[in-house]
Amino acid sequence: MLNGLYVMLAKNLRPSASYTCGYVLPLPNGGPTTPVESRLLRRQTGLDLNLEGNDVEHISFDGRVVYRNPFRGTRLSEDDVAVADLLELTGAWARGEGPEPYPLAEGLQDHRLSLAIEESVATGRVVATGTEAWAG
Repeated sequence: MLNGLYVMLAKNLRPSASYTCGYVLPLPNGGPTTPVESRLLRRQTGLDLNLEGNDVEHISFDGRVVYRNPFRGTRLSEDDVAVADLLELTGAWARGEGPEPYPLAEGLQDHRLSLAIEESVATGRVVATGTEAWAG
C-alpha cells in the first residue's frame, strides 16, 4: 500500500514534456519509508521539426502507455481534449449509457487534496489527508 504520492512538475518544454512522479513506499518491516521515482512522459507531435500536426499523442509511465488522446487528429489543445472527453462521457451518462463521469465524492476528495496542497505550500509543513466520510 502506498503511503503517499508526490508529483514534481519538472516540465522541460520540449515536444515530449516529462514529469517526475514519486511514491513514498513503506518498507515491509515497518522501517523508514523509501522514496521511489518514475517518469511520466508526454508525447506531442507538431513541434520543432515534427510535421505530423500539433497533437498530444499519449502519456506513458515506466514505459507503459497510461493515456491515449481519444481525439487524436483534431488538433485540440489539452484543455479542449479534457472538455471534449467530459462532454462525451456526460452525454453517455445522460442517455443512460454509462456511469456518471465525475462523481461528487471524487470531486470533493479532489478539492480536499487541493486544499491540503495549498495549506502545505502556505505553511511549509507536510499536510496529511485521509479518507473522508463522503468517500464511502
